[in-house]
Amino acid sequence: MKFSVRGDVCFWTGANFTGQKCSWDAADPDWQGGSIRCSWAATTNVKSVWNAGTYKVRSHKWISGSCG
Repeated sequence: MKFSVRGDVCFWTGANFTGQKCSWDAADPDWQGGSIRCSWAATTNVKSVWNAGTYKVRSHKWISGSCG
């Protein structure tokens, strides 16, 4: 598995870094209209995250049970 360079944050549609991926090397508060766009963000849940920088998640949802 090859991850992006230090500082990037990556999000995948599948568990264990599988499926479609969106990645950023700088803060971008708007996944659909910002400078880097993530085409699936409005319709598909994030299942994996690799954070090699200081990216902070702005929202989340607590769940019970297993993820995935």
